[in-house]
Amino acid sequence: MVLEGLTKVFTRVEEKELLLSYIKPTESCVMSFSVILNTGKSRLFVSLESDSTVLLLPQDKLQGLIRAYPA
Repeated sequence: MVLEGLTKVFTRVEEKELLLSYIKPTESCVMSFSVILNTGKSRLFVSLESDSTVLLLPQDKLQGLIRAYPA
């Protein structure tokens, strides 16, 4: 989750960047949630577009929070 700043989410296809989204404060990346819930391996990349503060949670902790607080 982005607390301050702006991040860019992208993937790479044949060595080219494919922009997926920008994430602003109070937003999070839906695609990263999908990877976590399916316990898959991510092919996403994130770069900071400005000075940013982000909240990062370990996969197991996030899965526990989602189960405990589904709303």
